[in-house]
Amino acid sequence: HRAQFSLFLDYANESEGEVISEPMTLTSMTVDSDSPFMSFLRATIPHGGVDAVTVRERLGSYRGGRTDNPVFARELAFVTEKFGKGTLDEAKEVLNLYLLGAKNLSMAVAFAERDTKHSKDLWKMLVEHCTISDPSSDASEKGALFGSLLEAAAHCGADLASLVSSIPEGMSIEGLRPKLIAAIADYRHKVRIHEYTADALAEDK
Repeated sequence: HRAQFSLFLDYANESEGEVISEPMTLTSMTVDSDSPFMSFLRATIPHGGVDAVTVRERLGSYRGGRTDNPVFARELAFVTEKFGKGTLDEAKEVLNLYLLGAKNLSMAVAFAERDTKHSKDLWKMLVEHCTISDPSSDASEKGALFGSLLEAAAHCGADLASLVSSIPEGMSIEGLRPKLIAAIADYRHKVRIHEYTADALAEDK
């Protein structure tokens, strides 16, 4: 397993020139399927095939300590979340890996919801990222990104009321009303499915 882990790094080194970092867009909301390397880490680390601490150190070193490096961003985020110490600093590191490295808003939002211990701080970071992280962006670009944050939050069942209250004064979010209506409808649909499932299980008893 250790040899296979090294092979993954060697292969990435050979193809490093093919990796192109792109800015986060509205399409950066989907959760992609696992890479072969991610599947390998999920299968081997819990059983001691490779050491989680060693994996973190080598991936961090390979990435050059750059949070915005897209190479192995998801893999490092996974190892840090699942096998780290669960500190706030680690949680912030994972969120930035999703936002700045993987550039995937959906994964970042899903993580902020999963990490209930640090959720408040992570959501604050998400809002800041979508409103003030890039001073060069105009109001429409920031509004579009915040709109994407609302959509991603709706899919995760997050507190939309709190998010809406965080919209900075003067920010214009195109299609805000339809986004909120769709989010509420999606939430109600999920609640109905949950209720139907609960009723079906109760009848089976």
